[in-house]
Amino acid sequence: MNQPGEIIQKLRKKHAMTQKELAERLGFSESYISYIEKGERNMSINDLQKIAKLFSVNMDYLLTKPKVTHFRAIPKKNDTTDYDKIMNDFRKYADEQI
Repeated sequence: MNQPGEIIQKLRKKHAMTQKELAERLGFSESYISYIEKGERNMSINDLQKIAKLFSVNMDYLLTKPKVTHFRAIPKKNDTTDYDKIMNDFRKYADEQI
Protein backbone atom coordinates (compact mmCIF):
# COMPACT_ATOMS: atom_id res chain seq x y z
CA MET A 1 0.00 0.00 0.00
CA ASN A 2 1.69 3.16 -1.15
CA GLN A 3 -0.94 5.00 -3.13
CA PRO A 4 -2.24 8.21 -1.53
CA GLY A 5 -5.83 7.14 -2.18
CA GLU A 6 -5.35 3.89 -0.29
CA ILE A 7 -3.80 5.75 2.63
CA ILE A 8 -6.67 8.25 2.66
CA GLN A 9 -9.19 5.42 2.59
CA LYS A 10 -7.53 3.75 5.59
CA LEU A 11 -7.47 7.04 7.49
CA ARG A 12 -11.13 7.64 6.67
CA LYS A 13 -12.11 4.19 7.87
CA LYS A 14 -9.96 4.50 10.98
CA HIS A 15 -11.93 7.64 11.84
CA ALA A 16 -15.21 5.82 11.10
CA MET A 17 -16.20 8.18 8.28
CA THR A 18 -18.11 7.43 5.12
CA GLN A 19 -16.97 8.88 1.82
CA LYS A 20 -19.95 11.22 2.00
CA GLU A 21 -18.99 12.46 5.47
CA LEU A 22 -15.37 13.01 4.42
CA ALA A 23 -16.49 14.85 1.29
CA GLU A 24 -18.78 17.12 3.30
CA ARG A 25 -16.05 17.94 5.83
CA LEU A 26 -13.62 18.84 3.05
CA GLY A 27 -16.06 20.56 0.70
CA PHE A 28 -15.56 17.93 -2.01
CA SER A 29 -18.07 15.77 -3.84
CA GLU A 30 -18.54 12.19 -2.73
CA SER A 31 -17.58 10.99 -6.21
CA TYR A 32 -14.28 12.91 -6.00
CA ILE A 33 -13.42 11.08 -2.76
CA SER A 34 -14.30 7.77 -4.43
CA TYR A 35 -12.05 8.56 -7.42
CA ILE A 36 -9.19 9.59 -5.12
CA GLU A 37 -9.43 6.39 -3.09
CA LYS A 38 -9.44 4.26 -6.25
CA GLY A 39 -6.46 6.18 -7.64
CA GLU A 40 -8.48 7.45 -10.61
CA ARG A 41 -7.95 11.16 -9.90
CA ASN A 42 -4.91 13.21 -9.04
CA MET A 43 -5.20 15.68 -6.20
CA SER A 44 -3.99 19.23 -6.07
CA ILE A 45 -1.54 20.31 -3.39
CA ASN A 46 -4.39 22.30 -1.86
CA ASP A 47 -6.58 19.19 -1.63
CA LEU A 48 -3.72 17.19 -0.08
CA GLN A 49 -3.22 19.94 2.50
CA LYS A 50 -6.91 19.87 3.45
CA ILE A 51 -6.88 16.10 3.86
CA ALA A 52 -3.62 16.10 5.83
CA LYS A 53 -4.93 18.81 8.13
CA LEU A 54 -8.22 17.01 8.74
CA PHE A 55 -6.46 13.78 9.73
CA SER A 56 -3.57 15.55 11.52
CA VAL A 57 -0.85 14.01 9.36
CA ASN A 58 1.91 15.47 7.23
CA MET A 59 1.36 15.69 3.49
CA ASP A 60 4.46 13.53 3.09
CA TYR A 61 2.67 10.78 4.96
CA LEU A 62 -0.11 10.78 2.37
CA LEU A 63 2.39 10.61 -0.48
CA THR A 64 4.84 8.02 0.80
CA LYS A 65 4.50 5.29 3.35
CA PRO A 66 7.58 3.23 4.05
CA LYS A 67 6.85 -0.45 3.96
CA VAL A 68 8.84 -3.09 5.79
CA THR A 69 9.14 -5.92 3.32
CA HIS A 70 11.88 -8.15 4.64
CA PHE A 71 13.81 -8.75 7.81
CA ARG A 72 15.93 -11.69 8.84
CA ALA A 73 17.94 -11.97 12.04
CA ILE A 74 20.49 -14.64 12.68
CA PRO A 75 20.02 -15.67 16.30
CA LYS A 76 22.93 -16.44 18.56
CA LYS A 77 23.39 -19.92 19.90
CA ASN A 78 20.66 -20.87 22.40
CA ASP A 79 18.52 -17.86 21.37
CA THR A 80 14.93 -19.05 21.04
CA THR A 81 13.48 -15.69 20.02
CA ASP A 82 11.10 -15.98 17.07
CA TYR A 83 12.30 -12.99 15.00
CA ASP A 84 9.92 -13.77 12.12
CA LYS A 85 6.95 -13.51 14.50
CA ILE A 86 8.32 -10.26 15.93
CA MET A 87 8.59 -8.76 12.43
CA ASN A 88 5.15 -10.00 11.39
CA ASP A 89 3.71 -8.38 14.52
CA PHE A 90 5.62 -5.18 13.74
CA ARG A 91 4.34 -5.08 10.15
CA LYS A 92 0.79 -5.60 11.38
CA TYR A 93 1.23 -2.82 13.94
CA ALA A 94 2.72 -0.45 11.35
CA ASP A 95 -0.14 -1.05 8.92
CA GLU A 96 -2.69 -0.33 11.64
CA GLN A 97 -1.10 3.03 12.51
CA ILE A 98 -2.53 4.85 9.55
